[in-house]
Amino acid sequence: MGVSIVQLHGDADPVQLEILKAAAPDLTVIKSLVAGRHDAAVLEALVASLSPHVDAFITDTFDPDTGASGATGRTHDWTISRRLVGISPRPVILAGGLTPANVRQAILEVGPAGVDVHTGVEGADGRKDRGKVEAFVREAAAAFTQRRS
Repeated sequence: MGVSIVQLHGDADPVQLEILKAAAPDLTVIKSLVAGRHDAAVLEALVASLSPHVDAFITDTFDPDTGASGATGRTHDWTISRRLVGISPRPVILAGGLTPANVRQAILEVGPAGVDVHTGVEGADGRKDRGKVEAFVREAAAAFTQRRS
């Protein structure tokens, strides 16, 4: 299929990830960690057990009302993501309820390797809004610059 990067959601067994990486050593694997679906201790254990088999992690938010793990438009407790950034030997990407209005604060508080946005840049029609996307990128870039200085 020509895929070079995959983002895996749901439960993943370290043995399955090891098999995947052995079969496709050039494949970049990003594994989701969902705050609220698992508590901080479970997420920390997942980082420890899965790090040898993935290239990065992405945090996201669980919505107990819908059962959705990601694409909820909700933020999670950023102290959890900050802890994961601190212990992970792999880059951690922050997702979950990010918008142009909060992405700068999120980056400054969490210190992620990158950020991911979905619903936070959508217009009322559910389509991506160019102005919101541009504002998000502008705010994220400013925050990463600020962290580097």
